[in-house]
Amino acid sequence: IVIPHGGPHSCSSAMYLPALAYLCDYGGYALLLVNYRGSTGFGQTSITSLPTRIGDMDRKDVMAALEQLKKSDQVDVNKVGIVGGSHGGFLTAHCTAQHPTMFQAA
Repeated sequence: IVIPHGGPHSCSSAMYLPALAYLCDYGGYALLLVNYRGSTGFGQTSITSLPTRIGDMDRKDVMAALEQLKKSDQVDVNKVGIVGGSHGGFLTAHCTAQHPTMFQAA
């Protein structure tokens, strides 16, 4: 499951989140949390790079992360979903609209 974070000036952190742990432990899902360009924690240049490129640069980063994961052969490429809230929800809609064959669930 691809999970782009909200914001857009936010980030996916490495802290323990019970809901995500449940998906991994009990659901058996692999999760891909993407910190696309514009995410916090990568310097001011990263943050200021996104505002005029929202929906383009961030979407490309999400899709590039997914492509890298697919190359690893660690996931079933026929069972990829995407979900997000706030800006992550925007990216979910945008990614599924721009790449309809990449996702089986949204």
